[in-house]
Parts: sequence; C-alpha cells; structure tokens
Amino acid sequence: MNFVAIDVETANADMASICQIGVAKYIDGELVEEWSSLVDPEDYFDFVNIDIHGLTEDDVIGSPTFPEVVNLLGGFLNNSICVSHTHFDRVSVNRALAKYGLPEFDTIWLDSARVARRTWDEFAWSGYGLANVCEKIGYKFKHHDALEDAKASGQVLLAAIDATGLDVESWLNRINQPIDPNNVSSRVAIKRDGNPEGELYGEVLVFTGALEIPRREAADLAASIGCTVASRVTKKTSLLVVGDQDISKLAGVNKSSKHRKAESLIQKGQHIRIIKESDFKELVIVENGYWGKIVPRLQKTYLNKPGFVEIMFQVLGPKGEVEVDKYNPPLKEGGEHYTDYVERVKQLKFEERFEEAIPLLIKLIEETEKEAKDQGEGWGVAPWYYEQLAIIFRKLKQCEKEVEVLERYARQPKAPGSGPKKLAERLVKAREIFNRKRA
Repeated sequence: MNFVAIDVETANADMASICQIGVAKYIDGELVEEWSSLVDPEDYFDFVNIDIHGLTEDDVIGSPTFPEVVNLLGGFLNNSICVSHTHFDRVSVNRALAKYGLPEFDTIWLDSARVARRTWDEFAWSGYGLANVCEKIGYKFKHHDALEDAKASGQVLLAAIDATGLDVESWLNRINQPIDPNNVSSRVAIKRDGNPEGELYGEVLVFTGALEIPRREAADLAASIGCTVASRVTKKTSLLVVGDQDISKLAGVNKSSKHRKAESLIQKGQHIRIIKESDFKELVIVENGYWGKIVPRLQKTYLNKPGFVEIMFQVLGPKGEVEVDKYNPPLKEGGEHYTDYVERVKQLKFEERFEEAIPLLIKLIEETEKEAKDQGEGWGVAPWYYEQLAIIFRKLKQCEKEVEVLERYARQPKAPGSGPKKLAERLVKAREIFNRKRA
C-alpha cells in the first residue's frame, strides 16, 4: 500500500494558478512523510477562490514559483501512484507544467473520489466530496488546506482498501469499471449518431479509459463533428479515444479490453486510429464550426451551475480559455471592451513588463469607470484591474502609488457581489506599509 497523495489550491479559475501544494507519502499504509508549500502563482487571486481557501496575494509574497518547487514535487510523484480527490489536482498540476513548458511527471494517478463512489453506496451518485467521505470514515481534518486535504485523500483510499479488500493496484483497474457491475442500468451504453454535416461524418468512434470530461459530454462532442459513437470496438470502428493516463501509463494486460481488441484488429489489417483524449479535444476544437455549435449548448447546460468555468476549461483546454473569457462580448459595437485585455495584462505581469502593464491598466481602469458612470445606478466598476495595478506597485515597492490606486477604487460605485471588502483590507495593509516607510 505504497502511494503519495496530493492536493493543490488555485488562485483563480485558471487551473494552472496553483498557490498551495500539499503532498503526503504513505508506505505500507502508514504516513511517513509530508510536505507543503505556498506557491506564487504569478497571477491574480479571484474573490471566489479566496472565499474557499482564504489565501491571498499577500500570503504568497516571497513564496517560490511553481518551477522553483517542481524538482522537489517530482521527487514525490515520479515513479509513484499518486492519489487525488477528483481530477482537479491532476489537471491543475499538468496545466502548471504546461504553462512553464515543463515535462509531465512519470506518475500513475488514482482518483479517490472514484474509489469512494465504488466503495460506499451512499456516495455512488452524489455527495462524494472529500468532507462528506471523511465524515463517513471518521477522519477529521481542516478542509481546503492543501496538506490537510492531501492526507485526507490518502485516508479515503486506505479506508476503501480496508472496506473492500482491494489493494492499490486493484483499485487502478476497479475505478475504470462501472460503479455497480451488477446493475445493468449503470452500464447503459452511450451511443450517438454522427452529425451528417460534420467533417468526420462516417467515422465510428469508441471511448475507453478514464476521461477528464464526462463520458456523455465526450460523446456529444464527438457526434457534433460527425462521428458515430459506439460502445464496443468492432470491425466498423475507425477511431479509439483513450484517456490520457491510460494510453501513457498503463501497459500490457492493464490496457482496457477495448484497447487490446483495437490493437488486435490493427494487427489484422483494420485501419483504426488510437488517439489520446487531449488530441480528441484538439480535434473537436478545430473541426467544423465548433464554437457556433458546442459553446451555446455547454453554456445552456452549465452556465448557472457550480464549476462552469472548470468544465469549459476541461473541455477546451488552453486554446479555449481565451474564448471562455470572450463569452463576455464587447459592450461597444466595433470596439474592444476592457474585458478583452485580461489575458494581455496577465501575460505582461508574467513577463514582468511592468512599464507596459501600468499604462494599460490605468487606461482599463478609466474605461471601467466610464462604463459604470454611463450605465448609472446599480452598475459598479470591475475591481480586478485596480487589484492588478496595486499588485504591480507592491512588487515595485511603490507603496504610495499602491495606496492611490486602492483609494481610487474606494471612491467608485460598487456592483453587488463584486467583493470590495478584499480591496478595502488591502488598502489598510498598504497604508500601514506606507506609513512605516515614511516614519
């Protein structure tokens, strides 16, 4: 029962914006080592995320960036089975690696949420969040602290091993099987007819392995670009989409039966392309008017539900991130809206091109103030731009200017839910720093 468990917290909806990492190492079922670190995400902190974990930009000042801890992290994860509760931590780590152009870790990921769903009946279809499962197994911890959550994920796996008798290696196979193998309804085949107008009409596609996005959503995406989605590999199959983890980490008999059958048919001369899920998502984005057809459907399904941005980001990947931001259309016909510059500001900050970022942010602040004035009562300024300018001034040790921009925000109308409390608290701290330096 050797494995490591990991949890990360992020600064904002970008899953690469890791601001805290916690790792717990288990040998023979016993916790033998733990490590935790705050991380400077080199990005902004969103009010939503702050409300979850309580970490702010001030907390990570002076902390290492992700590339500065990646070797230490790799010492835990490489050549190990790594446990995380839901796919979020796995995706975040891989997104952070991609952000900095770093190679992925040589690890096999095991989702303890999928383990819990297959161990305890009450969590099969809902309620399998880490806090609920830990309450069930009697494990107490401080939720949304990365190290505490990592250790809790490990405890969930150990409790499941004790409850079922399955060891870690057996769970790697079990999580890819139906939740209830004896319940026919849990094995209902997911099939779709391909869109006749799709560029890939005529292709017969089958999914196998653990996917990042829900299987039904993946089937809808495949059908939208013309693929007929089948449940089994047959002589008609032309495309097999394999979960990224399965295609790169699991070999030999650990491959799914669909994967092995496809390889057998290929050896007999059948033309079947085997591709990773990430390549499939790239294919969906490129083919046949993806945005006009898929984004409205996903928006209608998920927009008002928790995790909308995460779902969109999982489906689209980095290429879709800018498009998700631009789902806030320009308010002025024929001109760019200030929200179109979010990625530009983030890039300038990341490259420390502050001499370009400062005048741009001042202009964007002027635009959000003008919009608030034009829209009238009930409309407020966008706090993000003030916060980013304040962060830059803090990094440059220009305390007086930081105070000025925060006081400017304090004078503006605030929209409901825009979170002025965070910037008010930052203003208090900025004034304290400025006054100490003047004394």
